[in-house]
Amino acid sequence: MVKGRSSHLPRIFKQVAKALSFVHANGVIHRDIKPGNILLKSEEGPAYLCDFGTAWALNDHHPDETADNKVIEIGTTCYRPPETLFGYREYGTEVDIWAFGCVIAETENGAPLFEPGEIGTDLRLILSIFESLGTPDLKTWPEANNFPDFSKMIFNEFPPQSWETLLPNAGPEVLDLIKNMVTYSQGKRLSADEVFHANAHLASGVHTYLYGSTADLGTQQILKHPYLK
Repeated sequence: MVKGRSSHLPRIFKQVAKALSFVHANGVIHRDIKPGNILLKSEEGPAYLCDFGTAWALNDHHPDETADNKVIEIGTTCYRPPETLFGYREYGTEVDIWAFGCVIAETENGAPLFEPGEIGTDLRLILSIFESLGTPDLKTWPEANNFPDFSKMIFNEFPPQSWETLLPNAGPEVLDLIKNMVTYSQGKRLSADEVFHANAHLASGVHTYLYGSTADLGTQQILKHPYLK
């Protein structure tokens, strides 16, 4: 992938959101949203959502991975949602929204929103999330009461940083979108359809890591939705 600038990000992200909306409506959770899985035929698009190798589908009927007992080793490093870091297996499509929000934030920041640390350990990622969004408790994150590993740890208490501090180059519309995607409470995260319809101006001369070689299109598993035109 090539680092560059694009004025086409609003359209690209709306295409990705529409693809996610289609996927989610059909009972599929992608589980690995990241820049490398968003392919562009050109800098202007269209966008392709690819790599469904770790996706979970409601209609697949995998006896070893039921809806209430999904694997938690999902996602890629800094895009992993916090609920899975604490052992929650009943997650839904909101894990894709968290990761997608991190991708959008990355284009504004020119770098990943959170630090993943070494592969194989979640502690650095958890610390980075807490340092940025503040240390949650059961009042601010009531769903955590259902997480097997949340109550096993005692955390340093970090105050939340403002989104203006985390993403100083982002406009207010973009910040409002991201903060409603990258939020602890799964129930408060926007749906993919809501992201699609959000009135956010995502392109303001921001960095993007999403422009990849079209050669990838022949080798990657691609979902092309009719709306992605």
